[in-house]
Amino acid sequence: ADKLDALSGLFAVKAIPTGSADPFGLRRSALGILNSLIAAGADFSVRAGLEAAAMQQPVAVSAEATAETALFVERRLQGVLAEQGFAFDVVDAVLAARGDNPIAAVRACVALSETVRQPWWSDAFTAYARAARITRGLNEQMALHEAAYVEPVEYELYAAYVAAEAALAAAPEPAVMLGETLRALQTPINTFFARVLVNAEEEAVRRARLALLQRIAQLPARVAELSKLQGF
Repeated sequence: ADKLDALSGLFAVKAIPTGSADPFGLRRSALGILNSLIAAGADFSVRAGLEAAAMQQPVAVSAEATAETALFVERRLQGVLAEQGFAFDVVDAVLAARGDNPIAAVRACVALSETVRQPWWSDAFTAYARAARITRGLNEQMALHEAAYVEPVEYELYAAYVAAEAALAAAPEPAVMLGETLRALQTPINTFFARVLVNAEEEAVRRARLALLQRIAQLPARVAELSKLQGF
C-alpha cells in the first residue's frame, strides 16, 4: 500500500524517474510491489490498486497519470519476467493480456513457454494464425450466425469452436489449456480454409464465416496476444 501510494502521488506531481535519476526510488517501489505479489502468489490488479491509492492523495491524480503509472509498473514486470528466463516474445504476448496482474502473467508465461516447445505447436499455431490474420482488420465484433452456414465444414468448425470456448471457460487456469485447445482446432480450421471461400460474394455468408474466425482468433484473449509470438 505504501509503495502504491508513493507511485500514485509522485507520478501525479510529475516526479517521474528519468534516465538514471530516480530520487524517490520509484523503480524500487514498483519492483517491490511485483516481487511481493509474485512471492505471495496473489492475484491483484495493479491498476485497481493505483486507482485506490489515487483517491487518498492530497493532490488531484488524473486518469492519464494513473495509466502512466500502471505502464511504468508493467515495464518493470517485463524486466522481471525476462530475468526469470522467459523468451521476449512470450513475455510481450502475455503482458498484452495480463500485464496488470503480475502472478497471472507468471502463470501464463510458464504455460505458454511449455506450449511453444511442443513438437505440434508450429502446425497448430499456423492454423490459428490463419484465422487471426484474416480477421485482424475487422473494426466490429461480428455476431455469430449459424443459420447462414451453407457447407458442412462450417458447422464442423463451429462445433469445434464451441467446444474450445467451453473448455477454456471451465479451466481454472486457461493458460494451461490453451495449447491443446488450439491443437484440437488445427484440423477443423485447415479443412475450413481448404473447402470454403471466406470472403464469399453473398454478404450474409461472408459475415457468418468471418464472425466464426473472429471468435476463434479471440480465444487466447485472456491468456496472451498470440500475434506477438515469433512466426505469426
